[in-house]
Amino acid sequence: MFLKCLAAAAVCLVVGAGSAAAAQDVPLAAYGRLPTLEGVEISPDGDMLAVTVTNGEQRVLTVRKLDGTMVAGLNMGEGKLRNVQWASQDHLLVFSSQATKVREVTGGVQEYYMAVDFNLATGKQTALLGNEKSAMNVVLSMPMVRVMDGAPHALVEGVRFVDNVGVNTLYRINLATGVTRVADYSGEPSTDSWLVDLEGKPVAMSLYNQEKGVWTLKMKIGGRWQDVDAINTPMGSYGLSGFGRDGKSVLVRLTNDKNETFLREYGADGSKTELAQGDQLDGLLHDPNDLRLLGGVSLIGDKLSYTFFDPKTQATWDAVTRAFKNERVSLASWSRDRRKVVVEVDSAAIGPGYALVDLDAKTAKWLGMIYRDVPAAGVSPVRPIRYKAKDGLEITGYLTLPRGKDPKNLPLVVLPHGGPEGRDTPGLTGGARPWPRAATRCCSPTSAAPRALAGTSSRPALASGARPCRPTCRTACATWPPRA
Repeated sequence: MFLKCLAAAAVCLVVGAGSAAAAQDVPLAAYGRLPTLEGVEISPDGDMLAVTVTNGEQRVLTVRKLDGTMVAGLNMGEGKLRNVQWASQDHLLVFSSQATKVREVTGGVQEYYMAVDFNLATGKQTALLGNEKSAMNVVLSMPMVRVMDGAPHALVEGVRFVDNVGVNTLYRINLATGVTRVADYSGEPSTDSWLVDLEGKPVAMSLYNQEKGVWTLKMKIGGRWQDVDAINTPMGSYGLSGFGRDGKSVLVRLTNDKNETFLREYGADGSKTELAQGDQLDGLLHDPNDLRLLGGVSLIGDKLSYTFFDPKTQATWDAVTRAFKNERVSLASWSRDRRKVVVEVDSAAIGPGYALVDLDAKTAKWLGMIYRDVPAAGVSPVRPIRYKAKDGLEITGYLTLPRGKDPKNLPLVVLPHGGPEGRDTPGLTGGARPWPRAATRCCSPTSAAPRALAGTSSRPALASGARPCRPTCRTACATWPPRA
């Protein structure tokens, strides 16, 4: 079965948009299946691709060279594969999760996240934090990968129990030897995130006192931890957003009293600098070579825009997007030198897929469609709309219409989503996919509630000062046992 899945994976990487079947010939089940391609991560040197593929229900992670030669594979079955991260050319970190109720713990089912180091040279799989004393075998965030003494290390946030209380603790794992050590014992019950520098040394810690609703930033200055900032924020922790533009200052996304978000850099000398463009960056991109902030991505209206502080990097990205004129292009992954780039290309005509751009060779290679079983004829047109609620508030959204049907007097399905922060985006993905197949109109409001958004800004206004809340370790893990 596994070999069959690998064979199917190789085939799906070279297929195009599918047959020219009519929209009504596409079975509804094709819209409800998992994506054929769930993700593509290119290796640091740009020689290999880690590709997550499915057959609609089962997942397989394949690693292959750019010429298609298979290197390795993992059969994930029906397991929830959440992410893949290259730690080096020989080490691939694989993240999965499981919803379960742990014995002798009050409360309901929780989602537990685990990580495995897949050694491509030996084929060995090693669970991160799998056998640590007084600790859980779960991870709380994506590891920070650093090279120390010539070996790749994963700096991992885990749960260590101190006096029967779960504390967010930073662990240092040598991926070459498997040796695991606590990187810093300064974590407190209210610690919710860490930041380490290029040498693997902890330099910042985020803490959140849930009872008082106070977020605190600590930085290691002069060899000891010092409080740098403290802000009242009853809706949750600000956490940490990586390093700033110099690769040394600590970056945090904050919210002012007008519910406007902005980015602030904290220097080791106590200086605070707000980024002029920080309010426009929804996602941040950092350079793995020196950890500095490269720029970020914004969704303004219906346009996806990438902004880089370095003109050379901006020129690199502009060259990538020129290969796909009039298409919506987003960054999936790129090599360490940013000369080989994997992009997701969302075409209004044929749907979304992945492509590999080689800037040195000046080539763009199609890797495959994300939804292989949905041909071009099954991709219905999506257009932005504006309409007014009963109280006169203007709402924005996306209207999906059935291809080849007269869009008059059709039933309407409205798909509001959760929130409070977030928005829908144009494209094939999402709950609107199957409805046009049934000759039905589908409207997806961009807001979290049908009447909550007054414009198409990339970050909707939040009700009553609300903003996303990252649970603290005390909330999420204080009563967790050593094993999930």
